[in-house]
Amino acid sequence: MFQCRSLVSVQENASLPPAIFSMKGFSLNKHGYEIGNLDHAAYIYNQPIKVWRYDPEADQWQEFEESYPGSGAYELYAVSMEGQAIVGLGYNNGDWNAIDIWRFD
Repeated sequence: MFQCRSLVSVQENASLPPAIFSMKGFSLNKHGYEIGNLDHAAYIYNQPIKVWRYDPEADQWQEFEESYPGSGAYELYAVSMEGQAIVGLGYNNGDWNAIDIWRFD
């Protein structure tokens, strides 16, 4: 992750694990969040989608113990506003459309 401090200065911040596929991100309560398929495990092996939170003060990513509860593995949609994030849809490992939507607050 990079942070632009001016038009001529860019600072590299903490990086996520390199093997995350089909990531979707959102911001909530002064933190950044990424939901993604680590090593294609969700699509290929029907494993849960992982969730990470970025703390800008500590410049650190932390993986949540709980996984994303939705059934989508690829092409999730995410939007955040007014203190909550809405994540969902996409498609799962059977290439079926996922129709569940989840709220994070």
